Amino acid sequence: MTEWIIRESWPGDLSFIYSSWLQSFRKDSFMSKVCSSHLYYKYYCQVIDAILSKDETKIAVAAHSWQEPEVIFAYLVYDSDSMHYAFTKEPFRRLNMMKSLYEAAASPRVFTHVTHSIKPILEKHPDLEYNPFLLYVRGIQNGETV
Repeated sequence: MTEWIIRESWPGDLSFIYSSWLQSFRKDSFMSKVCSSHLYYKYYCQVIDAILSKDETKIAVAAHSWQEPEVIFAYLVYDSDSMHYAFTKEPFRRLNMMKSLYEAAASPRVFTHVTHSIKPILEKHPDLEYNPFLLYVRGIQNGETV
């Protein structure tokens, strides 16, 4: 059984978070599949940039000191009101890492991104609310184009 700990993100984590988010959302969301690659990469990078510049990220890493603390198993990007994106590397799925990350993030009840992978979670937790408009409102309030 793999053991992990939860920590805050470090600056060195951002490259992995950014690239895995960009690629996994492209593969797993309906919205990104109907959008041309040119538009997706041009504009969705701006969305990720805006979220990562302001919000928090919890990271699941190996629990043993002899293992590399910078090797990321999973992460959750969130703020006090909502979850923005969650990712778990394939070999570590179904180990309840995301549940640990969610609890460490004080269990926000609103999420801003939908992927095909989230469907089983929504079936187990029908009280979660999808609200993508938070991203638009935040961009307008901060004078940014998101």
